[in-house]
Amino acid sequence: MTPFLASVLCDTGLELIELGIKTLYPELRKVVPLPEEEVLQEGLERGKKILERTIRKNPKR
Repeated sequence: MTPFLASVLCDTGLELIELGIKTLYPELRKVVPLPEEEVLQEGLERGKKILERTIRKNPKR
């Protein structure tokens, strides 16, 4: 993997993690009033899973 590709994947991963946090936070707040830290951790986990799934589907990119 080239440094450029690693940088792109890292940036993409961070964007996906941020998206996971942004989409999950309002949904969870409506259902269960969890502490903010738990909600952010769950969003982080969701973003990581999306990134891992994307990398598995496109290993050569």
